[in-house]
Order: sequence, then structure tokens, then C-alpha cells
Amino acid sequence: MEHCQLFTLFPTNLALLKKLVLKKLVLKKIVLKKIVLKITLTTLIFSSPAFATATKSDIESFAEERNESLKDPLVGQRYIPTNKFEIGNAITYKFIDRNSIKLHPYNSNIRLFNEVITYGPPQMLPTADGKEIAYRSSIFEHKANCDQMEIATGNIHYFEHYFGNGELINTDNFPRRWQTTVRGNNQHNQLTIVCGLPLAE
Repeated sequence: MEHCQLFTLFPTNLALLKKLVLKKLVLKKIVLKKIVLKITLTTLIFSSPAFATATKSDIESFAEERNESLKDPLVGQRYIPTNKFEIGNAITYKFIDRNSIKLHPYNSNIRLFNEVITYGPPQMLPTADGKEIAYRSSIFEHKANCDQMEIATGNIHYFEHYFGNGELINTDNFPRRWQTTVRGNNQHNQLTIVCGLPLAE
């Protein structure tokens, strides 16, 4: 009887052992891929023109500037992060200003809200006299049709500092038409948040 029990248990133990070995191999592959990815990203960053002639202090200040706006204590409370992308050497973050969400004064089906975009390092805006001036944030005034999931942009303001602080650099008031959003894209996700949040007091 003992021999029979050992014989029947052995295949089960062998199968379990194979599963454990396969699991360890998969974990090693995942760890290896992460290491390769980190090395690749580091190589790409430090081989870019922005770092070609940079000193250690330059690189540290560059990295600090790229993430400076996230240190604002209102991020996550008043400012809701929605997207992140790069423009040249600048990291750009998009936020919805929760305090800006309100009903249109003449149409209760339309909501008004502001989208805040921060840039680190700052972007340069050409001036009328041929010079350039730095700005670290822009505020887009949007209208949201929550029934049709459509969006229209109004004025765009450019500011000296993050989150619309500091000097107002410029305002673009070119009118824009309603645009239908597509499920899954950034604008549709924005409207989902804006239409689902309570109105600002």
C-alpha cells in the first residue's frame, strides 16, 4: 500500500515542481525586461541634445523643473491630473480645475470648465517685437455638452508661473467649433470626469 501511495503522489509532486520552475523563469524574464528598459531609457535621455553639454547640476535642475508642478499641494484636490506628454524637452501635465466646473448661464445642458496645462522647463512664446517670453502654464476655457459628449474651446491664457499664477503673458481668443469626442481618447475622458463631478460652489 505504501508503494502505491508513493507512486500516485509522485506525478502530482512532479507537476507542482514544473509549475514552480516555470513561474521562476517567467519572473526572471520580467525582471530582465525591466532592467533592459531602464538601461534603454537612461541611454536615450542622456544621449539627447539637452544633455549633450550639460553638467551634473544642469541635469539635476532640468529634472527638478520637469516635475516641479506636481509638488503643488492642490494637485489631486483642486487640480485633477488627466494626461502627461512631452513637448520637445518639456514634460507637460494636463489638469482639470475642479473649482471651475459650473453650468453655462443660458444652457443648463452645457458645463464650463478650465483645463490647466503646465510645462517644465518653460515654453517660449514669440512677442510682437520679435523677442520671446517664457510661460510655464496655460489655461484653456472649455465648454462641455454632457449629453452629446462634445467639447468646444474658448479663450486660452498663458501665464508666467504654474497653474495660472504670475503675470498673464498672452491670451488667444480665437473661437473654436464643437468637436465630438471618441470613447477612450483624452478629451472623452476629460468630459467623463467633468460631467460626473459636482458643480463648484
